[in-house]
Amino acid sequence: MGQLQGKTAVILGAASEGNMGQTIARLFAREGAKVMVAGRKEGPLAALAAEIAGEYALCDISKKAEVNAMADKAAATFGRVDIAINTTGWGLLASMEEITDEQLDQIVDLQFKGVHHFLQAFVRVMSAQAPTGGSLISLSSATTKAIITNHAAYIGTKRGSEALIECVAND
Repeated sequence: MGQLQGKTAVILGAASEGNMGQTIARLFAREGAKVMVAGRKEGPLAALAAEIAGEYALCDISKKAEVNAMADKAAATFGRVDIAINTTGWGLLASMEEITDEQLDQIVDLQFKGVHHFLQAFVRVMSAQAPTGGSLISLSSATTKAIITNHAAYIGTKRGSEALIECVAND
């Protein structure tokens, strides 16, 4: 019996081959969890869900309605959500002079607003499971503790999301 036997998990950001989301989903399934993978690419998500005998949901973390629908689908499918993990991110590596307004909007939508959508949706779902609740995990980056050339937008949004996560954990 695995360490996660009887648990349910949602892994957001599991649509790219070999990424952290897929790795976590495979590990959790091996450990006995019922897993729903989510992301923006249906083909890879469907294949991974079939491989791990899980479920999948299409979801763009930058779209609040899609994140809410994914959280609701997971709760309806499994009856509860014990663990929700956000592994999404985009390595926008460019100098300040090169970053366009569109790129800045995209990285803020993904790495800050998206994290807010994720936390808000799963706090709502897990609060309804009181008194047991659940565990929320949102991956960030070790680079937030460094100053690296051409990483301002990336590190800035990741640092902002870390502050958001800490505030939600405190609440």
